[in-house]
Amino acid sequence: MKFVFVFLFICVESFALSKAELEELFNEFSVLYSEQLQIEYDAELKFNPAPKGFTRDYWWTIDHPSARFVFIDSVSLRQINIFIFGGLARVESMTKDAMAISICHELGHLLSEGPKKYNGTTVEGMSDYFSVGDCLRKYFKVIENHSAWTSSPKEIQLCRENFYEELKFRDCLRAFRALLGQYNFLKKEDPTLGFWDRSNIQAKEINREDYYYPEPRCRLETLRNGILQLPPPPCWMPDRI
Repeated sequence: MKFVFVFLFICVESFALSKAELEELFNEFSVLYSEQLQIEYDAELKFNPAPKGFTRDYWWTIDHPSARFVFIDSVSLRQINIFIFGGLARVESMTKDAMAISICHELGHLLSEGPKKYNGTTVEGMSDYFSVGDCLRKYFKVIENHSAWTSSPKEIQLCRENFYEELKFRDCLRAFRALLGQYNFLKKEDPTLGFWDRSNIQAKEINREDYYYPEPRCRLETLRNGILQLPPPPCWMPDRI
């Protein structure tokens, strides 16, 4: 039996996403992507399947803040499992939209185009880029946002400069609001990180190691560029490949 593991680690803070909201997300993403994954991989999509002998609440009770994607590919079973630990839901500003980015990131390892790791899944940078681009926009099309928020002048300016259609403009602002949960995680790894910081790294080649993640400034810049539909940054994607 072959297992492929991909990990996305997030740190815990206050402002929890409720268990009921997380279950709603699971149901919503099942509707959005189960058929596509069945067609492309002949595999069933499952969220938080319980280990043998445990209840489904097992993953919710784990405070380790992470999400995991596991592709089980065997003669008797083809299944794509996405695990969201309770600790991830308890990240500061982890709204439903923010958690959608994490789920989209895990799906991106199979569904996004672009450079691959040695294990055959998409590199972390491209999964980040996909998560706030194609996947989050697809989610926004079918899931209405009920949260009230005030966008910053810079967010309004950038979204207006890059999107002329009103719906795409509003989705851009909504995506920046969702980005706060991911920013708070990255700030735990690098306390000096600012929301608009850019990476100084210039990658000469794509790092295809299975467990390599770009540094926080690079990941944050990738997520911002994905929202604005700008090219991936050179901190992980070389100008010429």
